[in-house]
Amino acid sequence: MRIVKLTAAVAAAALGLVLLLIGLLSVTRGTPVKQVIAEGDRGGPPQISDPLFAHTIELFTGTHIDQGNDVQVLLDGDGTYPRLWKDMSSAKRTLTVQLYYSQPLKKEWVAGLKKAGVEFAWLRPLKWYTLHKATQRSHVRAIVIDGRVGYTGGFGLADYWLGDGHHEDQWRETNVRFEGPTVAALQAAFASAWAEATG
Repeated sequence: MRIVKLTAAVAAAALGLVLLLIGLLSVTRGTPVKQVIAEGDRGGPPQISDPLFAHTIELFTGTHIDQGNDVQVLLDGDGTYPRLWKDMSSAKRTLTVQLYYSQPLKKEWVAGLKKAGVEFAWLRPLKWYTLHKATQRSHVRAIVIDGRVGYTGGFGLADYWLGDGHHEDQWRETNVRFEGPTVAALQAAFASAWAEATG
């Protein structure tokens, strides 16, 4: 009986030490942003119609937005997936996809992707020894078709993203489809993540 109690106490102490270490590493990782001030306006970000809007977005995201892009706002699953599937099926050379998935993928699903010729890699997989970096995982949703069409937003691969987003068990999302020079920036973001994941 004493051995069992001692083992449970040691296990509890070890768990407590691990959680303390994760908490300490999370707290010392950096200071969260307290407030964002738009350039030229201390009252908050400018409206979309304001000439400073594009420059402010560039500062917030660390990217440059070139002129000459065609951007379409896509609402919910009904507004996103039919167009996305059509564009993906039109791919002639490359189709790059980076999606955040919060649950473990079934081995059969990954095996099916690989069998179909998909090159697959995990980006920043969560392990017990990386729990303190859990907030640094990538939530990127980026799809680029032949380097000419890009999609990004909050969509993912699950049934709750389907539909119009206004019914029970449906998620509301705003996504964008774009063509033009900025597609190269989305492709570069994917390439950077791929290099990190595969070395």
